[in-house]
Amino acid sequence: MDDAILEKYCIHTGWHLDGEREDMMQVTVSINEAGVIVLANTQGDILAECFFRAEDETPQALRDMGYQRLVHAYPSAHITTGTGIDREDLGDVFLEL
Repeated sequence: MDDAILEKYCIHTGWHLDGEREDMMQVTVSINEAGVIVLANTQGDILAECFFRAEDETPQALRDMGYQRLVHAYPSAHITTGTGIDREDLGDVFLEL
């Protein structure tokens, strides 16, 4: 594997080139009391508001409008799910602009 590809893979997966695991950012996506999907760090600080992709919206159309999937915006973070969010639905969560 060439060094550039290897470095990109290591950054994406959170591993250093020397084989050491870096500390991953811990974030939780959940639905708060107001019914808003939020992304928060371990201290409870809100990092972003999010939304689910509607059935009639394609991921490509949302990307074309500038929205990012949560899992792409935070690729090396450890994302956990909280109240109201199922792990299998993470691929349909996008960040608000």
